[in-house]
Amino acid sequence: LPIIVTEGEIDALSLIQVGYPNVWAIGGAQKLNKWLKKIYKINPKIILALDTDSAGINAKMDAYNYCHIEKWKRPLDFWSFCISSTTPKIKDINDLLRTSPNALKAAISNIKNKFGGQYEKNK
Repeated sequence: LPIIVTEGEIDALSLIQVGYPNVWAIGGAQKLNKWLKKIYKINPKIILALDTDSAGINAKMDAYNYCHIEKWKRPLDFWSFCISSTTPKIKDINDLLRTSPNALKAAISNIKNKFGGQYEKNK
């Protein structure tokens, strides 16, 4: 499965709570380019689940430009996997979990279906 990159730890925990195991919290939008090289070494399939505010949008565009310069595959945008009409009003993953948990679960299902990932918790 791809690594889903979030800005904050709470967003990462929200994804883990709905059953997505490959999550990396970077600790803020301004730190994304610093982490991309390390993340790409682990898994070149990356989905950016950045906040929908201006800092998150700017970081996403900077990441796309950085990947273009490095000749890496461009990360996918998490929000493109959300089908809910409420998504544009959501600030981040944790907001989505609190206000529309089914939309978050549907987005995770869409990602798992696209990439063929199955995950079972160890017993």
